[in-house]
Amino acid sequence: MVGDTVSGTVYQVAHNFGVFIAVDNMYSGMIPRREMQTDYTPGQVLKLRVTNVKEDGKLDLTAHEKAYIQRGEDAEAVLAVIREDYDGRLPFDDKADPDRIREVFGLSKAAFKRAVGKLYKERVIRLEEGEIHIV
Repeated sequence: MVGDTVSGTVYQVAHNFGVFIAVDNMYSGMIPRREMQTDYTPGQVLKLRVTNVKEDGKLDLTAHEKAYIQRGEDAEAVLAVIREDYDGRLPFDDKADPDRIREVFGLSKAAFKRAVGKLYKERVIRLEEGEIHIV
């Protein structure tokens, strides 16, 4: 059912479509390309969340938690990257190109904006002239 957490094994990676998953060795599922957050390899076992059940019984899956849960994890990851890789000053902000955000953080632009918003609201970062600075 939608919202269930399942275990699945990657059996094919098609960069144009997504990652095909054997769920509990009984069901066919896929992580759509837009949901891919990292490189996947055949044989890799993943814990996933069901986002949709199609009429034919196939499942759409995501490795992300629900947004309100994932936001905290994403915020911690964004903060760590800014601190460790950029010495506390990221040379772009949440208006950056989605491909650049995905390349640097492995997040969608929407997830990045939620994480930055959380950090800003908590006054952990400040936004200045198209950059993000750790306070």
